[in-house]
Amino acid sequence: MHLGFPHDPTACSIFILPPSLETLRQRLETRALDDANTIERRMRQARQEPAQSRKSDYLVINEEIERALADIRAIIRSRHLRREE
Repeated sequence: MHLGFPHDPTACSIFILPPSLETLRQRLETRALDDANTIERRMRQARQEPAQSRKSDYLVINEEIERALADIRAIIRSRHLRREE
C-alpha cells in the first residue's frame, strides 16, 4: 500500500500479519469495537494481505504482541546500524 509519502531511499516497509485468519477474527470479535459488517469487511481485506506482504522488505507475524514489538524494534535497530554503501 502506498501512503503517498515521498520516496525515501533509506525507508523500509514492514508488513504485520496475524498468525491466521481465524486468530484475526477471534481478536476482532473479542475487542468488540466493530459491528459484524465491519468485521466481515476487514476479514475480506485480510484475505488479500498475504499477497500484498510480498512487496514489503520485512514480514512480522503478530502471534504475541510483545514478540512482534521486539521484532519491529530489531528491524528498526538493524536499519540504523547498516553501513552506507
